[in-house]
Amino acid sequence: MNKLTKQNLIEWNEKYDNYQKLQHVYLVLLVTLVFAAGVSSLFSLDYKSDMVKLLKLLVGVLVTNFVVMTATKSFVVDKINSAAKKTSKKVQKKK
Repeated sequence: MNKLTKQNLIEWNEKYDNYQKLQHVYLVLLVTLVFAAGVSSLFSLDYKSDMVKLLKLLVGVLVTNFVVMTATKSFVVDKINSAAKKTSKKVQKKK
C-alpha cells in the first residue's frame, strides 16, 4: 500500500506542472471543507456558517488563480516559448 501510494505520487509529480498541482491541492481542500461543513452542521449551525465562508473564500481563490494562470500561460508563456523556438532555429541554421 505504501509503495503504491509513493508510486502514484511520483507519477503525479512527473505528469503535472506546478500550476496544475496547485489547482489539485485547492480542489482537495474544497472537497474536504464541503465534507467538514456537512459534518459540522450536524453539531452546530455556527460551525456550518463559518465553513461556508471559508468555502466561498476558497472558491474565489480557485477561480482567480485559474483565470490569472490561464491568461499568463496564453499571453506570456506561449509567446516566450515561440520566441525561444525561433531563436534556436536561427542558431541551428547558422551552424
